[in-house]
Amino acid sequence: MDVRDPISLRQCRVVRVTGEIDLCTAVEFAARMNAPSPSPAAFLLIVDLRGVSFMDSSGVRELSVARTRCLDRGGWTRLVYSQRSIHVLLTALRLTDGFPRYATTLDARMGRSRPVGPWPREGRYAPAPSLSPAGSG
Repeated sequence: MDVRDPISLRQCRVVRVTGEIDLCTAVEFAARMNAPSPSPAAFLLIVDLRGVSFMDSSGVRELSVARTRCLDRGGWTRLVYSQRSIHVLLTALRLTDGFPRYATTLDARMGRSRPVGPWPREGRYAPAPSLSPAGSG
């Protein structure tokens, strides 16, 4: 996992992440999101996940902790991502309402969440053939 230092984007902190976020990298990921900042923008957090190739529930746990921290201080946490796998993970954990998808960091900063729409069906398995008892037809 490569996590660039947070940068300021007009009163928002942006953390851009690449690589994998899993049990081994979650601590570093959390540290970057929760790094102390003298700016009040520390509680307006945009996490750009477009460079992430894999994320498991340990990454989601750290996102949830960061989100709670920001909300408790009057801020917010917004996610930028385009990977279907992240959407599936958030959906399975019933967190899509708390973490709506933003297409760009500018959209996230402005609060312009775009509907996800149907995700590409590429890479999905073909439906299993239906089996019927012998002689039926």
